[in-house]
Amino acid sequence: MTLFIILGATGDLAKKKLIPSIFNLVKKKEIGNFAILGTSIDDLSSYEVLKRSKPYVKNFDKDTWQKLKSNFHYHQFDFYDKNFCNLDVIIRGIEQKHNTKQRIFYLATLPRHFEAIAKSLNRCRISDNSKIVFEKPFGDDLKSAKRINETIGEIFDEKQIYRIDHYLGKELVQNISILRFTNIMLSPLWNRDYIDHIQVILSEKVGGEERGALYDHYG
Repeated sequence: MTLFIILGATGDLAKKKLIPSIFNLVKKKEIGNFAILGTSIDDLSSYEVLKRSKPYVKNFDKDTWQKLKSNFHYHQFDFYDKNFCNLDVIIRGIEQKHNTKQRIFYLATLPRHFEAIAKSLNRCRISDNSKIVFEKPFGDDLKSAKRINETIGEIFDEKQIYRIDHYLGKELVQNISILRFTNIMLSPLWNRDYIDHIQVILSEKVGGEERGALYDHYG
């Protein structure tokens, strides 16, 4: 009974990760009654947005894809529009159609938009009792990261906030801590006295592609 609201639904993260991941959850029957609302400033149809994600779906099957299509909605929307509160009208219409109760807002945007979106969600009372997901990177540097964290902490209760770094969730990275704390041979040596730093290098098969705007900003 969940409505996933993806802000930045035409970006690289949503296209390659979020929509395919929801597809997998539906296929495994880990979520039942659900709906997805995607928003961004791009003038696209729901069909066009889903079509862009299709090549990144693994173990594709038509029945699951059809269910995803039936429950997916896309609306062109400017996060800085003075009529931001109209988003609530769109959400309520989808909730009524699909009988969803829980809202999960996933900010798949550049971090410089986090504060403005969070403030608008709060001003319009759209996110009350909802879950809010912020995808890394969190700011441009330590100063901006602290500012963003303070802003969202003032607006939302901590139990509503999910700060996500999908690379830290990968099995390889997770196993580092398991290896460190369960191996009695390594435990005396794997500490700050003997280790200067840890580098995790994950080579990708793809290049920068459409992520130029992100890398141009961060250098």
